[in-house]
Amino acid sequence: MAKKIKIVVLGSLLYDCVTYGPRLPRMGETIIGNKNGFFFGGKGANQAVQAARMGAEVYFIGRVGEDETGEKLIWNLDKNGINTDHVIKDKKVPTGTCCIHVDDRGDNAIMIAPLANLEISTQDIDKTISLMDNCDIFLTQLEVNIEATVYAIKKAHKAGLPIVLNPAPAIEIPEEIFPLIDFITPNETETEFFTGIMPAADNLDSCRKAADALLEKGVKNVLITLGKKGVYFKNSREEQLIPTFEDIKAVDTTAAGDAFNAAFTVTLAEGTAVPRALMYGNAAGSAAASQAGSQPSLAMRETIEKIMTSQA
Repeated sequence: MAKKIKIVVLGSLLYDCVTYGPRLPRMGETIIGNKNGFFFGGKGANQAVQAARMGAEVYFIGRVGEDETGEKLIWNLDKNGINTDHVIKDKKVPTGTCCIHVDDRGDNAIMIAPLANLEISTQDIDKTISLMDNCDIFLTQLEVNIEATVYAIKKAHKAGLPIVLNPAPAIEIPEEIFPLIDFITPNETETEFFTGIMPAADNLDSCRKAADALLEKGVKNVLITLGKKGVYFKNSREEQLIPTFEDIKAVDTTAAGDAFNAAFTVTLAEGTAVPRALMYGNAAGSAAASQAGSQPSLAMRETIEKIMTSQA
C-alpha cells in the first residue's frame, strides 16, 4: 500500500433509521416492511469511515447534539480510528437524524433532519487551520451549514490542499467557490441541478456538455457518477467513462456514493492516477451497495482490491 495519507473531512453526522420493504411508498401510502435497522450515518461520517478503512489518517470536523445519539456517533468514529478532536457537542440543538426507505432492488428514498449539523460555524473552522496546514487533501459535501462549508473550502485552498467536493445534497453555492474545487463529484440529478443538463451513460454527449458547463465555472476536474454505469471523468485535456463492477448485486445503495468519494479521494492523495483512483471508487461503491446499512456496508481496502482484481 502507498504512504498513509492525512485527510480532513468536513461533514455531517446522522443517526439513521432504515426500513426495508418490497417497494418505496407512494405519497400518502403505508407499506409493510420486512426488516429495519439503526445505523451510524451522515454523508461526512460515512466518507470518513470509508477513508479510514482505506488506510488513511482521518481528521473529522463536525457537530452533534449533547445527547445520547451524539455520544454514540462520536464513539463510532473513535472506534474506526478517526480523530474527533474537532467534533463539537452542541448544547442547544440535538443530533441530526435520517430516515431511509429501501426497496427490494436496493433503491432508496431518504429524508434527513440535519439539526446540529447546520450549527457548524466559521469560528469552528478557524480552529482547524493548523490541521489543514498539516494534511494532504480536503473532502466535503453540502449536508452541513453552507456558510461554514464555503469558508472551509476557502481555508483549505489557501492551505494548498487539493479539494474534493461531493455536491450532495444539491443546493445553491456561491459561483466564486467553483474555481477552488479540484474535483467535483455530482451524480446525475446533482449534475442537472448545477448545469441544467441531465447526463446519461448511453449518451456521452450529454455527459460532455454537463461536464463542460462545470469546467466553465472554474472546476478543474469533473466526475459524474452514473450509478451502475460507472463514472464519467472530464477535464480540459481528457475524458473517459470508467465502468463499474457489474457482477456485484445491489442490496442497498445508501452509502455507495460516499464509499466512492472516500476511496477515490484517498487513492488520489496517495498519488494514484485519476482513472485508477476512479476504479477504486467504483469498487468501493459496488462493495457498499452489496451490503445493507450505511457504515456497516463500507468495505476494508483488502476487499475493495479483491473486487478490482477479480473483475480486471
